[in-house]
Amino acid sequence: MTLENIQFKQGVVKDGTRYTNKGGWYDSDKVRFRYGFPEKIGGWEKRGNSTFDGVCRSLNQWAAIDGSQYIGVGTNLKFYISVGEAYYDITPVRTTGNITNPFTTTNGSTLVTVTDAGHNAQANDFVTFSGSSAVGGIAAVDFNKEQQIVTVIDNDNYTINVANAATSNAGPGGGTVTATYQINTGSTDYTAGVGFGAGYWGGTQIGVATTVSTGTTSNSATTINASSTTGFTANGTILIGQEIVTYTGKTATSFTGCTRGQSGTTATSHSASTAIQQSDTFIGWGNAATSLTDGQQLRLWGKDNFGEDLVFNVQNGGVYYWDKSTNVTSRAIPLSTIPGADSQAPTIATQVLVSELGKHVVCLGANSAGSTTQDPMLIRWSDTEDPSTWEVLNGNSAGDYRLSSGSKIIGAIKTRQEIIIWTDTSLYAMSYTGTNFVFSFSLIAEGTSIISPNAAVNANNVIYFADNENFYVYDGSVRTLPCTVRNYVFDDINISQRYKIFAGRNENFNEVSWYYPSANSTEVDRYVTFNYVDNTWVVGTLNRTAWDDVGTSVTNPIAAGTNYFLYNQETGDDDDGSPMVAYIESSDVDIGSGNQLMFIRRILPDVYFYGTNATQSLDLTVKVRDFGSSLNQPTTDQTFTFQTNASNTGDTGSQELYSRIRSRQAIFKFETNTLGQQWRLGGIRLDMIADGRR
Repeated sequence: MTLENIQFKQGVVKDGTRYTNKGGWYDSDKVRFRYGFPEKIGGWEKRGNSTFDGVCRSLNQWAAIDGSQYIGVGTNLKFYISVGEAYYDITPVRTTGNITNPFTTTNGSTLVTVTDAGHNAQANDFVTFSGSSAVGGIAAVDFNKEQQIVTVIDNDNYTINVANAATSNAGPGGGTVTATYQINTGSTDYTAGVGFGAGYWGGTQIGVATTVSTGTTSNSATTINASSTTGFTANGTILIGQEIVTYTGKTATSFTGCTRGQSGTTATSHSASTAIQQSDTFIGWGNAATSLTDGQQLRLWGKDNFGEDLVFNVQNGGVYYWDKSTNVTSRAIPLSTIPGADSQAPTIATQVLVSELGKHVVCLGANSAGSTTQDPMLIRWSDTEDPSTWEVLNGNSAGDYRLSSGSKIIGAIKTRQEIIIWTDTSLYAMSYTGTNFVFSFSLIAEGTSIISPNAAVNANNVIYFADNENFYVYDGSVRTLPCTVRNYVFDDINISQRYKIFAGRNENFNEVSWYYPSANSTEVDRYVTFNYVDNTWVVGTLNRTAWDDVGTSVTNPIAAGTNYFLYNQETGDDDDGSPMVAYIESSDVDIGSGNQLMFIRRILPDVYFYGTNATQSLDLTVKVRDFGSSLNQPTTDQTFTFQTNASNTGDTGSQELYSRIRSRQAIFKFETNTLGQQWRLGGIRLDMIADGRR
């Protein structure tokens, strides 16, 4: 019997129907194309058993001259340097001072009220106490350590949780205590619309008390659980995420009688640790809204290496410097306070980086010299190879330039020759000239922006980036990147959390990927990958919040999970010791444009197995249908398993799968869900003939 050789077209095509992509691939998960053929991606393993605090949004690796290898890890709560499997907290200090008798205890409770006039702290901030004595039966050692603030009662009082409960009502007490506050923490979620017309009904909420949610809150829950409700009114209005909620009562750890989605907001589900604040008053519609405090906005970081050292910043916040010579046990300090810094060093920026040519520290969206107010379109740079000199003088190359197209800088990325900068409306190239002007600025494109500050990646000195509705490539000019899954991706993005989108490179496989929160998720849970050699696209699911490719400190890509671990990607075959679900599913296959039914008697797969499991297998499900594009038809799908009994054995071209499949159209889905599986798929041969239904 003559066999029909089915060679599927390379790449996944989802922008259209299955039938219009006849003979191609329609869906995938954890599969890549290499040399035109699909294969399962590599697995991942935890990078040690240590975790970090907060959700990581930034990874940056570098090596020192002495061979020391570092990874910068920026989360919404902390900034760490990872060495080996250890994390060292280098989060900068905001302020340090002495307070007298700050602690008040409640009998039987671990919740302690701290009084510190004008503390300017927020819920989730970190403060370290030293010098305290015991209060209310709580030992001094339980106070004298790093503490995380649970709730802010007002600007003079807040609460912390200590390890052991008080044995009496006591305080204020503790004696003379030194309090060292780290910089304000950030949010795990993005809040859109800061500035004129921001907030609900064009306004913003003004609150005093703050806390965070505990557990997941559904969009219909009438009780919202919180770490504490201290400082909140007995009834009133709260802001949780971007939703306004009224409540009629409260307990120590919950708001009760909640009415959801008030004042024009939408009732939505909220994850644990979502910020909650009292919001009984607000600036009305049409008024200019005040800026969000750090803890209310998604925490993103800018970062780069200055030689062996690290310069980094909170997006639209402070700029900091970590000196390698001070060791990983020392915290970063403000850039304006490094030894020799002049009085004009920037104190705020949208993003900081270091130019490849000239080694200038560049602050984008910085405050101007002599001002503390951020100019979101101003770019400033230091003297060459000198992060301490910012005053523009004859004899140095410090300088500044204000962009004109747009209202704010969104982000930037380096190439070998240029720094590419996106505003909210345009794209610029910042090029080193070496002349008295130091840098030149060229407006490359208008009407093009970027969907998030981290949605661009440099691969082979070509920039790939995404805006709100398309993918682009920049290689001297901006071009739209043809994409066979564009509508599928952009129609499924949770646009309210778009600033969580980030791009990553996997150079060993010629890939760039964008990781994004899908429409029904508030956290990154999906990806889309482009192979820039094969010009193919695939899609899939994966919970990652940051990515860095092979570099000076790692031999495999590293990525941050939502469970506070770093992972070594492309390692082994599995999902950190668990089976990895991977599949690829075809579009329709038929005979003669579907004019006749087909009868498939044998299936001969072309698969190469190379996993670690002694038994390698792959499931094939044949989905059959007779009419149109609906799979919900009264036909019977058939699933087959073909396998080899030794790992790394090669192809299974001689294996036959016998079937009795009758249909007008057939879809082929190849899938694995067991440990130690790795495979590469060629095509399939079908023993099929035109046939009529019995």
